[in-house]
Amino acid sequence: MEAPDFEARLKIVGDRSDEIAEDCRDALKEPVHELIEDRAILVRQAVNAFIDGHHEAAQALAVVVCDSYLKTHFDGLGYTKMREKLTLDQSDDAALWTVFRYDMPMATAVRFLVDWKSHKHPVPSNFSRHVTIHGASTAQLNSLHATLAIMLAATMTRALDAILEPGGNAPETVASGGK
Repeated sequence: MEAPDFEARLKIVGDRSDEIAEDCRDALKEPVHELIEDRAILVRQAVNAFIDGHHEAAQALAVVVCDSYLKTHFDGLGYTKMREKLTLDQSDDAALWTVFRYDMPMATAVRFLVDWKSHKHPVPSNFSRHVTIHGASTAQLNSLHATLAIMLAATMTRALDAILEPGGNAPETVASGGK
């Protein structure tokens, strides 16, 4: 919280990546709602891969699961529309519980959904879904990005679980598993 800028915050994440991975593992110990149970298993495997030193594999698996969560729970929306829906200023009318348990955690995916066209621009160095999948390189698949990926996957798993629980006020697409 005392880091002066985004780069300083990223350095802290990198310096504490092992602790963060253990925190992600702890956050995923509790059972989750049956609609996300299968993907939660994959998130746990991504965290375990990270802890075992397989950062590239952890990042790739976590990114694929996050993408699957988004495609399922924002059924039919493109990535631009997803970013718009996940941006917090679009959530002002949500109940406070929903804001803290679902909207804010899911809003962490906005940076993950950054647009990048490989034929128009050089590969950016920041962590993103699009670059991880379509611009795979050692510059993109690395320990820091893997840490961000498992953090995002664990966060999305817990947010979706919270909203799917009884009394969680799940939006229609989330409650139906995106159907």
